[in-house]
Amino acid sequence: MSGVKGFKQNIMVISTGNEELDRRIGEGIPKPSFIVIEGENGSGKTTLIAQLAYGACNSGLKCAILTTEETPQKFITWAKNISIDLIPFYLKGKIIIYSLPRLVNSLTKEDATKLVNNIISFIRKKGHTFDFIGLDALSFLSFKSEKDSVELFLAIKKLTSTAGNIAALTIHKDSLEEESKKYLISLSDLYYTLSLGEVAGRSVRILKILKAKGSPVVPETTVAFEVDPAFGIKIVPIAAAKV
Repeated sequence: MSGVKGFKQNIMVISTGNEELDRRIGEGIPKPSFIVIEGENGSGKTTLIAQLAYGACNSGLKCAILTTEETPQKFITWAKNISIDLIPFYLKGKIIIYSLPRLVNSLTKEDATKLVNNIISFIRKKGHTFDFIGLDALSFLSFKSEKDSVELFLAIKKLTSTAGNIAALTIHKDSLEEESKKYLISLSDLYYTLSLGEVAGRSVRILKILKAKGSPVVPETTVAFEVDPAFGIKIVPIAAAKV
């Protein structure tokens, strides 16, 4: 597998498919790992999920993305438009995109309960058939009780621990109570936060690495990048970025 970068204590390191990003975050993504990506709207959560999925597919892994953002076709087209080309993998069945019900402000607690239970059921019944699973834009967690959120987190953690795969979860900033967030950090192997910043009058995304268990080298604590349609994720020197 060309994207597999090495082993350390039975942990495989998977390239993201972006060499510069790999260098900044610790040479790639450990497998197995439970990754959490927290961020505000427009900070690049979906972009990062797509990049991780690309790297996993490019490494020969079978991937799935569950998204509330777009239909499968729109997701694939959107990713292609920012130079993250998942189309060849999609056509070969190496990645499957599952479109979850689109979230709206009027989503009830009952709706959220049904949705999260469906996700847990998917993880328990089908999760082991994929090497990488991306769970994107689960902002409905703000509707959930601490107990319900913990059930989802534990299902993901159990999957990565027993099946040895990668699961990446995006959550909206402030969607969790402080205690739930602390618990999620403790369960995760990698915990990233994303926010918006500025450099030379241009908007950039700021990635902060709060936790990086299993990384073969110590990652940078803060990485700035912009999303360039021609190059995808493009690293910006952090000294130039105003966070």
